[in-house]
Amino acid sequence: MTRTLPPTRSGGTDRREPGMPEEIRWKGYPSRIEMMGEEEFQSGVKEIPHSEFTSPREGIRSLTRSERSDIVRNMSELTTDASLRKMWRAFKNQTPALTAVLHWGYPRFVFDGWIRTLKGQVPVFTFHSVEPEPFESRLRYLHRNGYRTLTADELLAVLNREAPVPDRSVVLSFDDGWGSLKTVAYPLLKQYGFKAVAFIAPALIGDETAGSVKSDRRRFCTWAELREMQLSGVVDIQSHSLNHPRVFISPKIVDFHRPKRSGNHPKLNFPVYRESGQDRWDRQGRIGMPIYESQSIFSGRHRYFDDEKLREMCVQFVAERGESEFFSKKGSTQTLLKIVQDYRNSNIDLGRFADSAETDRAMIEELQGSKRRIEEKLPGHRVRHFCYPWWNGCERAVQLSKETGYEANFWGRLIRRPANRPGDDPFHIVRLRDYYIFRLPGEGRKSLRSVASERSEM
Repeated sequence: MTRTLPPTRSGGTDRREPGMPEEIRWKGYPSRIEMMGEEEFQSGVKEIPHSEFTSPREGIRSLTRSERSDIVRNMSELTTDASLRKMWRAFKNQTPALTAVLHWGYPRFVFDGWIRTLKGQVPVFTFHSVEPEPFESRLRYLHRNGYRTLTADELLAVLNREAPVPDRSVVLSFDDGWGSLKTVAYPLLKQYGFKAVAFIAPALIGDETAGSVKSDRRRFCTWAELREMQLSGVVDIQSHSLNHPRVFISPKIVDFHRPKRSGNHPKLNFPVYRESGQDRWDRQGRIGMPIYESQSIFSGRHRYFDDEKLREMCVQFVAERGESEFFSKKGSTQTLLKIVQDYRNSNIDLGRFADSAETDRAMIEELQGSKRRIEEKLPGHRVRHFCYPWWNGCERAVQLSKETGYEANFWGRLIRRPANRPGDDPFHIVRLRDYYIFRLPGEGRKSLRSVASERSEM
């Protein structure tokens, strides 16, 4: 039996055995801790950008004794209450987030309760779907403490040293373009005099009216809604890729597609797969099909095209046994894994990896297609900013975004890039989750313990 091995970025061959931990290294950093991904989708491969500290130790040495004590005290708050111990154990399992803490990957105001100014930093906060009261509470806090919001273009000017840093300035960003952006966030932003940037995947946006689709938590904004918000000057529409695609990246099976999968929207979280030579962009998986390891198409990992014969065999086996009835029985996963093992032992697995040219082409199509579609749908509007789906990218994606006309890239957390300051690389803009707004200096500031508790409930 032979197995196709994926080419590496250097043109060689990846000779790791199936299941061996990922240890591809660029610029001397292991890929699993280089990119601060969103929630469960954290891993990626990218070069670490420049920051003011060359090491975590140097960053800590720059603090005064009282500042160090305050950070330690705030961190210890997370584990002093028994009700938070479970949350803390879960947090420790989030390797990228913990690595960001250890490698100075958060701005100082998150842990330092004595800070009274942002010292030239411009934090960028991230929202997805929002509810009225929690979202307004964040806007009230910003408004009460004299914060102002910058647009993505204004942030870019600050990073390029083309404009000064306004005192107490932040950026509010929304990913995906959920319906609540129009019905909840937009009117509240207008009420408080704030602005925001929304990163959308235009292939997921429809022309139907809002009343003809699902609730705001289960639908995306329409083009009519996006057009209204863009013309108002309150919400700037920018790129989040064309399709928001996940793809298989290895022959390792992590699950099988089951009835009634959970999640906000299958079009976001279900990997794209190929059927009869065509990609299934509707991503409506077939019950029983193997689900392989997957990541964003921008992760730097070569896409894995699974063996369609093996997929069909699993689907047919489950269908003959009643689909839902089959998965309701104990041991259903082990049964399917045994079928896969027997197939691979007696047949040549026809799965293959994309080569470097295919990987580049896929990323370019997503970058160019998104920019072109948004500018066509919003005449006169210019798309300059790109946000990585799942906050997962690589340095090759950065280079291709430059070549396709983007001027800035937005991520999540990045190691040794704690904040956004004048002179920083605009292609490595870092962002925080929205609950960290309450750690900004100001009246009514919440403790880190309170913020952590709120995070565990979300």
